[in-house]
Amino acid sequence: MPDRRRTVSPGQQLEPVVQRVSRPVPLTVETVAGGGATLTARARTSIDRYAFGLTNARGMTGRRLHLTLDVVAVHA
Repeated sequence: MPDRRRTVSPGQQLEPVVQRVSRPVPLTVETVAGGGATLTARARTSIDRYAFGLTNARGMTGRRLHLTLDVVAVHA
């Protein structure tokens, strides 16, 4: 399995791959909090599925997908 660890900082871009198409997408980091052995973060982004070549099944979802990423890291 490939290593997918990333360092995220304010203003960073996410680069998802959908059906072998990769495009940079702005990632807005909203909160980062830590305490003890736990770190939490929340980020938001919107993806235009047409930019990834996903133009079929128009009634299934809208053109833009809005994503919220909630990340919890716990030191083992």
